Amino acid sequence: MFSRKAAWSLPIGITLLCVSLYLLIDIDAGKMSFLPMRQTPSTCSKDSWEACIDVKFRDVSDVYACRQQGTPDLSRLDFRELIRLRGGVTPRLLSKRTRPVTADAGNDRRKYVVPNVVHYIQFGNKMKFGFMQYISYVSVHKFIKPDYIFVHGDTLPLSLWWKRTLAEVPNIYHVFVKGLPGVNGKKFFHPTQHSNLLRLYILLDYGGIYLDHDVIVVKPFDTLRKYDFTIGREVSFSLNNGIMLGRQGTPFAQIWLETFRSPLLDMRYRGYESVRMAHRLSELFPHLVHVENSSLAHPNYLQAELFYRDHYNWSGNYAIHVMREHTVRIPQDPTTLAGYDCLVGEVMRFVYYGDSKLRSNKRWKGMK
Repeated sequence: MFSRKAAWSLPIGITLLCVSLYLLIDIDAGKMSFLPMRQTPSTCSKDSWEACIDVKFRDVSDVYACRQQGTPDLSRLDFRELIRLRGGVTPRLLSKRTRPVTADAGNDRRKYVVPNVVHYIQFGNKMKFGFMQYISYVSVHKFIKPDYIFVHGDTLPLSLWWKRTLAEVPNIYHVFVKGLPGVNGKKFFHPTQHSNLLRLYILLDYGGIYLDHDVIVVKPFDTLRKYDFTIGREVSFSLNNGIMLGRQGTPFAQIWLETFRSPLLDMRYRGYESVRMAHRLSELFPHLVHVENSSLAHPNYLQAELFYRDHYNWSGNYAIHVMREHTVRIPQDPTTLAGYDCLVGEVMRFVYYGDSKLRSNKRWKGMK
């Protein structure tokens, strides 16, 4: 039985959230456009948006509004030029070889609203780029076949597997982005918080497919590219932002960005509040987002044992998001992978060899 106080708290909380969002959104003829919270600084331009990032203009919507100011319709531009105009930086080619970008069915903008480009984020030098990250890039090249792969951030890996990635995967570009210390006067306590913010900016500014480095793609994403914004459900109360697809300027990402200004968002946590907020927004605005219930974020963190102990039917998955916290159990080279008898081994062999069959009599188990 709920107490009288509990019975009233839920509808009141939902009402307050709806009112807060209504104040931020102007609904005109069925379209959503965000109202600026204050005047955009006169020093802003589409070529120099970093002038917006000042103590007085730290709000997320102000920075995004500034970056949008005076920008022409760039939908027909090559993506390298789009990033130069929108982000103010020229992408630098990293791959040892390139692949021509052709106007094939995968790039038909009358059929797909999400462009066929993939975005990764790399900040600092703490993340190890190993065999699994190499498999992630190879899986993208093999199944998504993107026009470009953009790595956004301030540093690049230095490992041998990174060098092999650049030798085998074409059209990888680096987009230099400086890190922000915080947002709306709040300091970032964890790099994930900055990444959570940046990945929404990327989808808003350019559109495309965002992936974490521990995502392994197992089938094409074309079906999902027909939706305005796509994200996977992790658990009943939270979505997973490690895999997201969005068209340029997608309203759902704009609404999500606005929640970063909320005084209720606790920045001491790694970023869990942000993905829980995404779940709440998906319930309020279901017409703006497509949620995949099991094909993008399952197995989830509550099912981590399935990665390394049991076999899992992943035939319905578009991708497998490996739990990075368990990297000690992930094959570090092809020799270990050949006999790694579990879900992680199956998926990685599927990408590396072309099928998931064991290739060694010496079997390695993810867990003893």
